[in-house]
Amino acid sequence: MNNQTPIPTASVDQYKFHKIELDSGAAGIAVSPDGKHFYLTSYRLGFFVRDTATFENLANIKVGNGPMDIAVSPDGTRAYVGNGGGKSVSVVDTAQNKVLATVALETDPRGMASSADGARVYACLFFSNQISVIDTTTNEVLRKIPVSPGPNGIDVTSDGARLYVSSYYNSAVEVIDTATGNVLKLIPVGKEPMRVIISPDGTRAYVCNRASNTISVIDTAKDQVLTTIPVQQIPYDIAISPNGTRVYVVESGNSTVAVIDTATNRVQTTIPVPGQPGYIAVSPDGTRVYVTVGPNKEGVDRPYIAVIEWLSSDAHPAI
Repeated sequence: MNNQTPIPTASVDQYKFHKIELDSGAAGIAVSPDGKHFYLTSYRLGFFVRDTATFENLANIKVGNGPMDIAVSPDGTRAYVGNGGGKSVSVVDTAQNKVLATVALETDPRGMASSADGARVYACLFFSNQISVIDTTTNEVLRKIPVSPGPNGIDVTSDGARLYVSSYYNSAVEVIDTATGNVLKLIPVGKEPMRVIISPDGTRAYVCNRASNTISVIDTAKDQVLTTIPVQQIPYDIAISPNGTRVYVVESGNSTVAVIDTATNRVQTTIPVPGQPGYIAVSPDGTRVYVTVGPNKEGVDRPYIAVIEWLSSDAHPAI
């Protein structure tokens, strides 16, 4: 890591660490808007619904082959599951825990996002360099938007006007007009950008750059990189607190989650997550962080979900 000042590890009295062991590794994770459930995908076993209060498994739903990414509708009534081995998106009714429709795609999806009004779901087609735009009323592909090679992460502005899409092979983020499908700007970032997330107030976009071990902070008014934040090995996924004060970064190669203060754009602290952390989600109230974790060679032999529960607002200002 390139920071000159050592980054402190979060004190164990600041948070509680829950460990939920799994039978198969989780490929994606999301939390319902009401905070009552969290959703998991297993590439082998399907789509799972768990209770956030008890961690009990409530449902295992068969979706398409190789489910990975999840986008949840803003009203929480639908979960859209990108089938990374099935060239499709499964539309899940979250009240009845059943698949309502399957949307066929040209190639396997990776990153996904839902518009704030719930009218559209956007899926990155990593292998065909496109964004599929899904109409959530008809559950059909409305259009395909060509993008730079390796679209991997995506988010949409709150007004639905622009997409921010990471290009893994182009080391850039593309800004796309959702009305026309035109690329408005190509923003150079670090090497092998993975995920991108827009702040709740819409003024910033954060990008984790896997091969550069950095986070690019984009000013969305100017669509240019404001600053670059060094982190530890292999930043793989990223999430932001509901009030926008903290960004969480999965440091997959370092078995940690970094916590970035968005006011200073510096890593405030790190949280140890034994094993190989992968994907991350934050609860709607900001009190919990959910992380998928796989086994590694340092003593973790079974996949699990790490739930980091902040104990008070004094311990963590994001609450």
